[in-house]
Formats: sequence, structure tokens, C-alpha cells
Amino acid sequence: MEWFDYLKDTWNLDIIIIAIVFLSGFFQEKYLIDWKWVKDGRLDASLKTLAISFIASSIYIILMYKEAKRSSTDGIVLLNWSKYFISYFTATSLYDLGIRPLRKWITKKLGEGDTPTD
Repeated sequence: MEWFDYLKDTWNLDIIIIAIVFLSGFFQEKYLIDWKWVKDGRLDASLKTLAISFIASSIYIILMYKEAKRSSTDGIVLLNWSKYFISYFTATSLYDLGIRPLRKWITKKLGEGDTPTD
């Protein structure tokens, strides 16, 4: 939990946005593998991850805004929009550059074969 507090307080990141982006990547690799946007498999997977995570993150941010507005006494709500943007940007970069290759390497070492997005 200290790690989450460090990210939240020092780096101003929202852990839920980061989790949404990572889970969106896993979701698109599992369920949207037959739906092709472009011929390049890596670009196709990245675009689908961006689209799904953008939709899910937007819904999360709207729900957070609605909840903050509901609990506000004077009806004025100030959200830290930069926190959400930085979280989304960081998570998409980390997923595409770090998590995805690491998951493929582990899959290859365990002998389960490559994923079809290669």
C-alpha cells in the first residue's frame, strides 16, 4: 500500500486509471483479437487498447465528477484534471512499452506460445 500512496501523493497518479488501462489491454488481447483496424498487429493492438481505455477512463472520470458534485454542499466541484491526464498517459506508455513485452516473454518462457497479435 505504501507504493500506491507514493504514486498517488508524489507523482499525482490515479491508480484506478492505471488499472483501467492495463485491464483494457488484457481485454482487447483476449476478446477483440478477431476485430482488425489496421494490418500491423502491434499497431492494431495499441489502437484498440487506447480506444477501450479511453472509453472506460472517461466513464470513470464522469462518475467521479458526478459523485463529487453530489456530495458537494455548494454545488461547485473542482477536479484535478491533470491527475487523470497524467495517469492515463503514463499507463498507456507503460503498458505498450513494458507490460505487454513482459507478458509475452513470460508466456514464451512458460511454453504457451506467442499471442496472435505478434
